[in-house]
Amino acid sequence: MKSKTLLLLLVAVIAPQLVLSQSCFATTWSTWACSVTCGNGTYSRTRNCITNTTASCSSCWETSYTA
Repeated sequence: MKSKTLLLLLVAVIAPQLVLSQSCFATTWSTWACSVTCGNGTYSRTRNCITNTTASCSSCWETSYTA
């Protein structure tokens, strides 16, 4: 239990904008990726969700974005 608390405290100090709650937080977004090398395509990026419970993070954070 102490290591879980220490990890969450460390994240809160280093990157407070990433902390949602004690049970779920998200990493920073990846760089934008394009679906094609030329012409029309879509750009997308992702991030990981980290949880210290058995609950799903999908209810906490969006983990992908397409433009």
